[in-house]
Amino acid sequence: MNAPDGFWSFSTGVYAGEGVPAACLAFQSEGLDVNLGLWICWVAARGGEPLDRLDAAMALSAPWKQQVVEPLRAARNGLKPAPDGFEGEEAQALRRAILKAELEAERLQQARLEPLGLACRPGDTEEEGGARARAEAGLRRYAGTQVDRVRIAAFAERIFSALEKM
Repeated sequence: MNAPDGFWSFSTGVYAGEGVPAACLAFQSEGLDVNLGLWICWVAARGGEPLDRLDAAMALSAPWKQQVVEPLRAARNGLKPAPDGFEGEEAQALRRAILKAELEAERLQQARLEPLGLACRPGDTEEEGGARARAEAGLRRYAGTQVDRVRIAAFAERIFSALEKM
């Protein structure tokens, strides 16, 4: 399995995989940052140890998610459907523009996370399960007790299945 070099390339590539959008939405519905989940999987797939820089990645991402990504998402979702009196093509054009801004915000977040991932020390190559096991350990640490192991494993399964088909 060869992960694309760039984090954004990895993310857009695996997102096109079967079941990945739904897995990402389920992850997000738990209150988790999909970009962090993808970052953990990307680092592990590249042979790194995501736990090495996970705290720094979380600290970097939390204010961006709270102050930029979530308000954009809320505005976009507020237009689906548009409030009474604001229906129509103009509202949908605004919704598309907000989606574009939301995706750009996520790309910027990933651009800031990428150097942290590149700085992670190599993972234990003898570890049973390899990259996926490192990813699941990172995802469990990130999610804490908020998400059960089955959901974490399902997210990792979707990402790594998509990666194998890239």
